[in-house]
Amino acid sequence: QLTNARARAENSRADMQTLFWVMGFGVIAVFALCITTAYTLIRGITSNINHAVQVAERVASGDLTADITVRTEDETGRLLNALHAMNTSLVQIVRQIRDSSESIVMGSSEISIGNNDLSQRTEEQASNLQQTAASMEQLASTVRQNSDNANQATHLSSRASHTASEGGE
Repeated sequence: QLTNARARAENSRADMQTLFWVMGFGVIAVFALCITTAYTLIRGITSNINHAVQVAERVASGDLTADITVRTEDETGRLLNALHAMNTSLVQIVRQIRDSSESIVMGSSEISIGNNDLSQRTEEQASNLQQTAASMEQLASTVRQNSDNANQATHLSSRASHTASEGGE
């Protein structure tokens, strides 16, 4: 019985040692699986966040051509969706501002052309007015001269009439 007990104890120790090694390898395997899972999770989260940060930095630097691809539907995916919506809105705003500025440039150009045309017509009118004023001066001078001539003719005719009267008497 003692020998049997010793053999059983030795078998129990061997079984215990085997169980200890199996449990040790199991714990190591579970630990390795946990580390691998944690590494995969952390890498997945950080790569998505790094992608979002890169997109935000490109948009902040003025590059609105950033390709925003959403790979997940978690919080990071929602963040990337929001960045994509923001980028699309900024592109539309820039496009509207560019279109508006082109319209303003076109309108300013048309106003400038109109102002130049108005200036040219105003100068022509001023020239015409000067010519008209000169013509009016000449006409006034001619009228004065005619009036003087008429006065002289009246005076001469009056003298001639008076002389004729005297001659008749």
